[in-house]
Amino acid sequence: MRVRASPVVPLLRIPRLSAREDQEASFREAMTALARASLEFGPPPLDAVDPRALEGAVHVAMERGFAEDLSWLEQGARALALYELSVSLPPGPIRRDVRRRVFSHLYEGNAKAFVPVATRIALGNGAPLASPTLRARVLLCLELAVGASVNAAPLALALVSRPSSYNAWLLDPSTQGLPARRGAALLYEQAAREAVFRYQMGDYEPKNRLINPSLRVAFERLLRDREPLVWRHAAIARGLLASMDADFREQVEHELDPELGISEWRRAGVSLVASMVQGDREADKSVSALLSGPLVKKDPGLPSVLALALPRLAEFELDRARALVERLAALRRPDVAIAVGLGLLSSRDLNFAESALPLLRETLEKSAGDLGFDELMRSRALASLRKEVDLSHPSARVESALYAYETEGAKQAYEKAILGLREATDLAERTFGGQYDSDLIDSTLLELDAAAFERPILPSLLLLGRKPGDSDTQVEPVERLKSLVTTRVLDLLEKSGRAEFTRESLVSDQKRLRALLHLVDTDAHSAHEGERPAARRLERAIVVLVDRLAMGAEPAIHRILCAALARCFDAAVRDDVRQAGDLLLVVFSCLSDPYAILALAEASTAPDLAVPLAALARFVSADQPESIHSSGLRLDTHDANSPKDASALAAATKVLELSQGLTGGGYLSEALRRVFFRMGRSLECIATASSLTELIEGRGAGEGEHPLAELTRAVEDLTQMMGSALLRTLGRQRRYRSGVYDDSDLQDIIARSVDSGEPPTHDELAFAIESLVRELPDSLARAVEEVTFRLYSLPRVGKPSKKAPIDLRPAALPEWLLPRRTIGSFYVLRALGSGGASSVFVARRVEERNNPNAESFALKVPDYDPSVARSMSEQEFFQLFKDEAGALLSLPAHPNLARFVTFDLAARPKPILVMELIRGIGLDRLIRSRSLTMARVAMHLDSILKGLEVMHAAGLGHLDVKPSNVILRDGKEPVLVDFGLSGRKIRHGCGTVEYAAPEILGVIPDGHEPLAPPADIYAFGALAYELITGQLLFSAPDEYALVAQHVSHDGWLAPLAAMDAVPGAQNVARVIGSCLRQDPRKRPTATILRTQMAQALEKLTRHPWPLTFDSAIAEPIQASS
Repeated sequence: MRVRASPVVPLLRIPRLSAREDQEASFREAMTALARASLEFGPPPLDAVDPRALEGAVHVAMERGFAEDLSWLEQGARALALYELSVSLPPGPIRRDVRRRVFSHLYEGNAKAFVPVATRIALGNGAPLASPTLRARVLLCLELAVGASVNAAPLALALVSRPSSYNAWLLDPSTQGLPARRGAALLYEQAAREAVFRYQMGDYEPKNRLINPSLRVAFERLLRDREPLVWRHAAIARGLLASMDADFREQVEHELDPELGISEWRRAGVSLVASMVQGDREADKSVSALLSGPLVKKDPGLPSVLALALPRLAEFELDRARALVERLAALRRPDVAIAVGLGLLSSRDLNFAESALPLLRETLEKSAGDLGFDELMRSRALASLRKEVDLSHPSARVESALYAYETEGAKQAYEKAILGLREATDLAERTFGGQYDSDLIDSTLLELDAAAFERPILPSLLLLGRKPGDSDTQVEPVERLKSLVTTRVLDLLEKSGRAEFTRESLVSDQKRLRALLHLVDTDAHSAHEGERPAARRLERAIVVLVDRLAMGAEPAIHRILCAALARCFDAAVRDDVRQAGDLLLVVFSCLSDPYAILALAEASTAPDLAVPLAALARFVSADQPESIHSSGLRLDTHDANSPKDASALAAATKVLELSQGLTGGGYLSEALRRVFFRMGRSLECIATASSLTELIEGRGAGEGEHPLAELTRAVEDLTQMMGSALLRTLGRQRRYRSGVYDDSDLQDIIARSVDSGEPPTHDELAFAIESLVRELPDSLARAVEEVTFRLYSLPRVGKPSKKAPIDLRPAALPEWLLPRRTIGSFYVLRALGSGGASSVFVARRVEERNNPNAESFALKVPDYDPSVARSMSEQEFFQLFKDEAGALLSLPAHPNLARFVTFDLAARPKPILVMELIRGIGLDRLIRSRSLTMARVAMHLDSILKGLEVMHAAGLGHLDVKPSNVILRDGKEPVLVDFGLSGRKIRHGCGTVEYAAPEILGVIPDGHEPLAPPADIYAFGALAYELITGQLLFSAPDEYALVAQHVSHDGWLAPLAAMDAVPGAQNVARVIGSCLRQDPRKRPTATILRTQMAQALEKLTRHPWPLTFDSAIAEPIQASS
């Protein structure tokens, strides 16, 4: 077999030549041949060369210094020839030296030197191109004007179609910030351009690569992007592919259907123009029909959009581009002329538009002063049509720097970019540093947007000055410029939002929002830990835009306002500034307009936000058809006995549908989804219940939490999550509806009605329902009200419903519990709570587990958690549990204490203490209801002290006295519950920090062995203050500050001093203060305290509740630093 002759035979001769001149001539001949051969189709030029022989020849050339001066070769040829040498040499020092020279040319050379070598790298593993400095060069090559001297299309095709680089260059960027999404769209357009070029030569394989289904996900995402700087390139790419593929052509034709919308028409129009690149007459006819058809009447802006594809069309079909631009010019429309003029800025060759330029210029000149068009855009377009270039503008400087990278080198481009940045910064400081001039601000924003924000050209040019291997993608001078402009734009938007709307102010707001959109649609990470300028911009922008949208934006700015907020959300989630769940809760809490929420969903590029926002928009929308169930749920109203029942079931189903739409988004979003699911599940049970008894006793064998209790808990969880999300995101709490609310919750009212046989009164239910929904967003509150209003008409006992749409599922249970759900002789129904050193479950005796009328109990199970492990071993802990449980069983029965039933140390898998299950409302909920009376407060405090008297007489302390551990049996008699921490000894982890005595926190008087009862008295003092005033006595942002508060006083706190100034409250303040002494021995006993508290409250029994006084004086004490 004859071996193919190598184009670098002269290189292999070098070691055999003796004269230096002959060696250098052979080297020059070899390098030139190598560069040329690399550009030709066929096997690699050094494929047949022995690596060791090649290494010897290159070694001689290096020693002679021939590679030091390659100026006789064009920059691209130098880098390409060296790269071919480097990949063919065997590993070793010679190869490393050649590779160093290759990357030196890549970093120092121009685009012509970069693209050929980058293409070869991309056809390999492509990994080196992922570094920020080389990636910036790729993006600059993609941003070069159509018709530039550098063809980046082969590089784009290699990056897009290689599986090893597809994710990094197309899929991942399609969900990132504007610079990344625009780069991905440009990459796909350039790849499609190369596919068309090869298709015309009969090579169909590149086209097949680009239409592969694996690429369609990212491509469709870019095509549906709401940013014109992105979708225009994806639409052109689709048009190029449509010229080769029938499926793409059919998709373009389909999206020109008059039944679709403006977004589809405009993208399809751009694709249609781009599909003319192969001279297809049918495409010509389709464009003509489009311009004269009905869509132009429905969307007058459609002709101007077609100009976006003109430069790419002119690259392939000059005559067709000329004919189209002449037809567009003949419309004599200023908006079309502006679009053509701005479109020409992206083309190096204007010959195709030469004949139309006079008419386009005339159209724009006559439109001067027309308020219907942006004067600044008109001026830029007119300058383009006149072929004028004014380098005094920063944007022109940046374009000049980009051209320098194309033709000169990285250093020259970097220097010009620095000059452009300096001019942009100076312009911003001059404009925003003094008095605000609206016209000057708007013109400056347009210029700065073009120069630095809307495209990633300036940051990429500045990365040309970085050293090889620098991994920092942040360009601090650009970040500072963005911070300055963003701050001023947000100031202006806040100011205009408070002012009266005028046409001029709305036009200015449009321009400012457009600039803001580009400013925030970026990456928020920073190279310096703790310094997150982009994150801070995002945080403030979200606050300003949410407030502006919540106030009700004018139609003229509504859509761009939603787009700007959506981009803020995307960036916040993408860069971990905020969780998607937080942002969903902010939208739900602050926005009630379904069209605004839908616009946010459509504008979002993050699936974790777009999908849940769309589900939220469907829920909020009052016009949503009940027959549409995107989640797959089915609305079955066969069990509905009346239209009201059907309406209630429909409302419950919508809540369930919402839960199914809240997909993705991480931990917080999943937690939010589960809360809505629990709420929807409980509402559906209420909507299909046949009686009040069914709601209290539950369905089946009592599996899971009762519907009313589950609904109440879900509402509480949701309101807590909303409050936290608003505080984290907007820095404020939600404003609740004003009104009078009942002190009993819904489940308590229904339970009393079932037990007593007396139906609840209309006012009781109305107040309870209003109290339940008061903190919910209006749309959700209406859904809950729609369902719970059924309670007015439900009988106490009725025939069970024939069909339940969804079974109540068991509440979450710990993993250690056996599948049969038994502990000793008891069957666990559900978890009741956990904390301290135990978990508590609702249970029945095993033999009665299927009897809904059987007595339920509270099972206390010891839990050896990390806080307990700090002070005792596991064996010591279980022994203590045994001792304390025995002591609790010895307590006499008392109406203010939960009854103790039995103790089983041998129970498996864990020992248990069985107690009476108290049903009723918690004292904490009673306080939150805001409708107590001072007389009832006095009775409740006395009852709590009665229970403590009994425990303290036995030497036992509750050790976790707080409002949530006091349940009003049947809504009336306070009962102490949750004895998970109770006992005779104080130990680490006792109590809740807001109510914890100093000795529990480790502050003990010298020589004193603290006992449990005084710690209860201290906690009671904090509870009494809270019950009387409705406010926490001890409050701080974190646990450490709370601990400092408890140990830094001796009973007389600032809030008590303020209470002491209220007529009639002096004695109350002093009794509470006596409970809070640092030395436990100085606190009163429960018996003494009962008498003192009753006497002190006598003068307040007719005083309005809650007791109020100067909040400035009553602010809880803060720990000193």
